[in-house]
This record gives sequence, C-alpha cells and structure tokens, in this order.
Amino acid sequence: RQSIVISRAFGEPLNSFAEVYQAVSNYLFTAVSKLRNENLAARKLTVFISSSKFQDNYYARGESYKSAYPSDNLFELQEWASALFRKIYQPGVDYR
Repeated sequence: RQSIVISRAFGEPLNSFAEVYQAVSNYLFTAVSKLRNENLAARKLTVFISSSKFQDNYYARGESYKSAYPSDNLFELQEWASALFRKIYQPGVDYR
C-alpha cells in the first residue's frame, strides 16, 4: 500500500489554533492506527488544511515532511505533524 489518506471536513468551522490542531491530531491518530493495523510505517506525512471554497477569504495550504527512515511511532509522527501544522496555520481563518 502506497498511502493512507484521512480526509474529513470538520463538523463545524474551527478557527483557533488549539481547535484546528486538535482536529488534525485526531486524524493523525486514526491514520497511525490504520498504519499499525496493516503493519506499515510512514516515511512521508502531509498536513493540509483549508477554509470553505465559498468564503471570500478562501485559504488552503499543505506541507509535507519526508523522513530518511519509516516510522509508525505516534509521538514521532505527531512531532512531524506539529511542525507542518505550525507552518501552514493562518490565524483568522474559519477552517472546514
């Protein structure tokens, strides 16, 4: 298997750093569970967030991290995701 994608809209618009980060962390947990269930490990992680395309201030951005070695360690992948999230989060946006 080449990739595992967890792609969901948030149930309601989220805009605070903590709320959006928590939602991204929850999706990461689901992805890591799938990785482990299939005895896989990730070498690359992408975090993507966006607002509604129907908003005037539409915002979408994603970043990826590629490691030299694969991992299925939740704490390590959380570190990767956290660094990526901090790069792409934009205050004042209602994320979906």
